[in-house]
Amino acid sequence: MKPLLVALVLLSIPSFLAAKERNWQDATVIAFRSGDAGSASIPVGTATVTVPINQTAYWIKAGNMTYVISCYPRARANGWRCPNLTVNGHTKIAIEGRDAHILDDDAKDRKVPIIAKIADPEK
Repeated sequence: MKPLLVALVLLSIPSFLAAKERNWQDATVIAFRSGDAGSASIPVGTATVTVPINQTAYWIKAGNMTYVISCYPRARANGWRCPNLTVNGHTKIAIEGRDAHILDDDAKDRKVPIIAKIADPEK
């Protein structure tokens, strides 16, 4: 009975108490591309099924760095979600290692992988 009680108490702690503070930066969505990223073949019994893989990429400018983030609309691995963004629109971005957190047009925090970083040229 005690383990059940401990589990219920831990589950009742609000998630915002455990939330990590992010270092948000103002950013602008400067480009967008969506298209075919290839295909995958999966064995099913004695047959093979091939399915297309679509990829969406956004170029987001924050400070002196442009980040290229990627999203596979149907993939939910690693907690990644596709953001709802507007080209030339303003957003906020927080970088955590090889992932970015984006505040999208729905005001939702979306975690997406960074596939490239482009620094502004030195003047």
